[in-house]
Amino acid sequence: MSIPGFQGDSTSMNITLGEREQLASIYLQNFCLGLVTLFTILGNGFIILCISLHRVLQRPSHIFIASLASTDLLLGLTVMTPRLISELIQKWIFGFRLCQIYHAMDVTLCTASILHLSCIAMDRYYAIVNQPLLYYQRITPKRVALSVALCWILSILTGFVPVFTGIYTSHEHLALSKANPEECNLVVNAYFSVLAGVVSFWIPGSIMVFVYYQVYQETQRLHNSTPSLGELRQDCFAHFEEENPSHIKIYLSQKPLVISEVSRKHHDRESRAAKTLGIVMGIFLICWLPFFIWMPLTGIFDLHTPSFVYTMILWVGYGNSVVNPFIYGFFNREFKGVILGDLKKLGLVKANSPPGVAFDLS
Repeated sequence: MSIPGFQGDSTSMNITLGEREQLASIYLQNFCLGLVTLFTILGNGFIILCISLHRVLQRPSHIFIASLASTDLLLGLTVMTPRLISELIQKWIFGFRLCQIYHAMDVTLCTASILHLSCIAMDRYYAIVNQPLLYYQRITPKRVALSVALCWILSILTGFVPVFTGIYTSHEHLALSKANPEECNLVVNAYFSVLAGVVSFWIPGSIMVFVYYQVYQETQRLHNSTPSLGELRQDCFAHFEEENPSHIKIYLSQKPLVISEVSRKHHDRESRAAKTLGIVMGIFLICWLPFFIWMPLTGIFDLHTPSFVYTMILWVGYGNSVVNPFIYGFFNREFKGVILGDLKKLGLVKANSPPGVAFDLS
């Protein structure tokens, strides 16, 4: 049996077929990585554009989301894109110095993502669990901006300082990287693998999970106590102006009070947002947990990681950045309303079209 245009024995033919299967696998892998990179850039850019153009989306919690989307957009542009090029041509072509910048951006943006999600978790905690009627007095734009700035400063210190001082890896690896500039893989020492994992993932991730669990319990309590939801036994309560629900007037009282319909809608909105953000956080943990288990194991025990396994672990983590914008679009009613309104203005959707299915996640 022979293949047209091919001359040789059956052993050579089997090798050729194996090589073809390997090439097909590589092409499929690179195609998937390209889609992940493209959707990360377009999706997060779209979220930023929506928030910047629509005043209704410029609430404090959405400022955190905009900064998180900026983190994911930068990840797509400065980390995923050069890594994709490296995967396509099977070597690093940007030199040793840009490889170091790539590692610094990688660690920085990964840290920034989880710190932003921690801030979003705390934001939901104050909006739902801890005196929610005082939310707009406590979570002000200035405090949100300060929190975002602290997230970025801490992330930069975690990423750029260790990389450019060389303390993240061994002197032997740095020398090897300079001698072989066509390779750019993250090889960390035992100290940095543990310290970076604790600072960038385990501590803030644990706080995030704990806080969100409190938020989830509160949303479940509100959901299950519908008959008594209209009464609040607090020393102070808020009146939401119908014209602008973000403006709250505070009154003092010692009696049970009936929540207005606007206040009920506020609780419903915050509950849906908490459930949506819970899915975002869960996906984040699923995506990045393998990486933060792999990194200390390889650093402490000096394990060798096959190239395919390293690529898979790395891109599963990057995949979190492409998921977030789609979750906001499908599960956040405010974003859905804005997107639908824009489509109607462009004539892509009829003006009397129904809003579609709203995913409540209850």
